[in-house]
This record gives sequence, C-alpha cells and structure tokens, in this order.
Amino acid sequence: MPDHSLTPDQVLQDIKTELNRPAITEPALVSNIKYTRQLQQQFRQTPVIGALVRLKRVFYSLVHSTFSQQYDINDSLLNLIEDIYNELNQSQAIRDQKMTALQVETLQQATYTGKLGNKQPTSPETPVIPRSK
Repeated sequence: MPDHSLTPDQVLQDIKTELNRPAITEPALVSNIKYTRQLQQQFRQTPVIGALVRLKRVFYSLVHSTFSQQYDINDSLLNLIEDIYNELNQSQAIRDQKMTALQVETLQQATYTGKLGNKQPTSPETPVIPRSK
C-alpha cells in the first residue's frame, strides 16, 4: 500500500505554489455586464449633434420613449442576470461550506472510531457465569 503521508517540504512547496498563482480575475459575465452598462450610459449621454441637428432632434423626440423603454428593459435584464449569478455563487459557497463541514465531521468520526478501535480495555472483563435452573 502506498504511503500517503506528507512531508514538511511538500507542504511548503504546495504553499509556495498556491501563493505564486495569478490573482483571480473577474469572471467574464461580470466584466461583460459592466461593459454593457457603460455602453448604455454612453448611449444615453451622447447628445444629438452633426448635420441636420433640428431634424435629428425632431426624430429623437418621436422615438425617445421607445428607446427609453428599451433601455429600461435592458437594465432589468442585466439586473436579473446579475441576481441569478450572485445567487448561484452564494448557493455554491453554502454547498462548499456544508461539504467542508461534512468532511471535517467524517474525519473526526473516523479518528474517534479509530482511537476507540485501538483502545485496550482498562478493567478486566467480568466473566459471565451461566445461571443454573
């Protein structure tokens, strides 16, 4: 049976490897949502400029409510996606905590059972004397 014990050098090497890992970057979903929000903000703030400004302003006033509603829908969808993402992360964290607690409990039970299994009785057993009829 192979020996699975760790040496202090192995532990130190694992710690060094863990510390040298690159920093955790922002998930792609979060960065995409931030970028989309920036674009929305940019589109809302861009003034009507250029040639035929008066005609563009008339057109803008005619379609403004439609675009405003579209921005509201986009914001709502982004909020929904963010909320779902956050809930999934929270539930994953809770599952990880429960799994870790269960592993610790199992390890403690195994250690306790192992200690009891190897424990020698401290007092001599009293012999069982059969009763006569």
